[in-house]
Amino acid sequence: MRFSEYVAMARAHWAGLTAFTAIGILLAALAGLLATPEYQARAELVVVTDTGNSANDLAQGSDYSQKQVRTFSALASRPIVLDPVIKDLGLETTAAELARHVGVSTILNTNVISISVTDADPQLAASIANGVSSSLTETIATLVPSLPSGDKSVRMQSIRDATVPVVPSSPNIKMWIVLGALAGLAIGACLIALREALDSKLRTSDDAERITQAPLLGTITLDRRSRTAIVPTSSSSGSPRAEEYRQIRTNIAFLEVGGDRRLFAITSSVPGEGKSTTAANLAASLAAAGHSVCLVEADLRRPSLGKSLGLEGAVGLTTVLIGRATVSDVLQQYGPDGLQVLLSGRRPPNPSELLSSPRMRALLDELSSTFEYVVIDCPPVLPVTDAAIIGNLCGGAILVAGVGIVERRDLAAARAALAAADSPLLGVVANRVRDSAGSRYGYSYEADPEPEAVSPVADVEEPSAVGAPAPPADESGTEPAETPVEAPGDALEPQPAVDGEGDVAAPTTATQRDAPPRPRRAPQEDRVDDESDDADADVEDFARPQLRAVPGKS
Repeated sequence: MRFSEYVAMARAHWAGLTAFTAIGILLAALAGLLATPEYQARAELVVVTDTGNSANDLAQGSDYSQKQVRTFSALASRPIVLDPVIKDLGLETTAAELARHVGVSTILNTNVISISVTDADPQLAASIANGVSSSLTETIATLVPSLPSGDKSVRMQSIRDATVPVVPSSPNIKMWIVLGALAGLAIGACLIALREALDSKLRTSDDAERITQAPLLGTITLDRRSRTAIVPTSSSSGSPRAEEYRQIRTNIAFLEVGGDRRLFAITSSVPGEGKSTTAANLAASLAAAGHSVCLVEADLRRPSLGKSLGLEGAVGLTTVLIGRATVSDVLQQYGPDGLQVLLSGRRPPNPSELLSSPRMRALLDELSSTFEYVVIDCPPVLPVTDAAIIGNLCGGAILVAGVGIVERRDLAAARAALAAADSPLLGVVANRVRDSAGSRYGYSYEADPEPEAVSPVADVEEPSAVGAPAPPADESGTEPAETPVEAPGDALEPQPAVDGEGDVAAPTTATQRDAPPRPRRAPQEDRVDDESDDADADVEDFARPQLRAVPGKS
């Protein structure tokens, strides 16, 4: 893994790392408070040599004493030194047990020996340190040979007696807390790395783009606070969710470059990834931009759009495919933007045969010639072959990848299945992404409130451009109406018209004016029913627009 991937993993699991670090700190502090405090007393000795008064004798004596320091240090923890201490102090222990509490060290390039004793009783620690110092001095005096003068060539001299310590040397609470924090952080990082290595679920939108090898058309943030399926995608809606679908709508427009693409098959790898919700909101977003759009429910096995949109599902796609109705008979309008919906109808016993029939191809040709965009909600790719069939008829498919739902191998298998059916993968939409950058941007960049309208002054005329001739008057003496100039970008998302009472009216295209009237349904109250876990309509709840009638509109 690259360093950036480790940083991304740490950011994604910062709560877990923080929790493990806090647990390590708490455990270390608790262990320090419960531990028995120990005190350390220290005594120091110096090795002195009596070898003569000349410079040569002093140099040789210094070298000799430094060599003897290592030997004398080893003797300090031996029974020959410790047994007298145990006897003098009346300790109920052995030399081996006492040696565990005695530490001996030497200062580099010196003749100084330091004797330290650690014990829970500070008074006893000081007494043992002084006892070991005295016993070591006496032992060395008996082991070192005497000079002709009767003096010892090497002798030990005390330079520091042990005093009773006041502050415990152990435990060091601050050090324990630091070590506990580091240990907790290390354990948490190892467990998270192990979980990531063993986890086969899709976790990021970057993984979806890498596995499918298709362009990422957009990401949809997981929002459990929403209660209904459809997001308000009109230009007046500034919700982050609506902006995410507008981003997908914009990216889909680039798929049309170099061709006249009108059919978009929306599918997923497995059930429950949110392909039906994504298809419905994408169609609603396209309709809100002023396009004529038809949403087709081609999931004949587990249809769910009728319940989510509050439309009648008794007749629909299957009714047209078996020749018992025409398209205009079963289309239903949803929302104020003129979105036409073709539901699945009754469940047939042979969905694959119906979807691969010549009638289905003819139906798609008819819809693509009538509407600017046709969005088709298809079944998942892996359980059945219906999506591959429709993707082949549409010239490609868009794959919805549910983050935290689909496994990486299933996503790769879906891509391979579409390729085997000669259905190109046009792009991927990452759904249920946690805390995406788009959501943070949406929450922090809201539109400013509209300024109050200023009434024009009748006596002031608008200055005309220099050198621009006045428009000629017609025979009735009235000036012709000005031709509105279309601003750049209006072709992608025309602004809705405003009626006399300030309500936004849905734009009407030439196709909608020439088309026969569609059956309408009164807007119903939002209904959310609990469905099974594997139904892909319950991927997440969205905020459904509150439909209202525009005055003067039918």
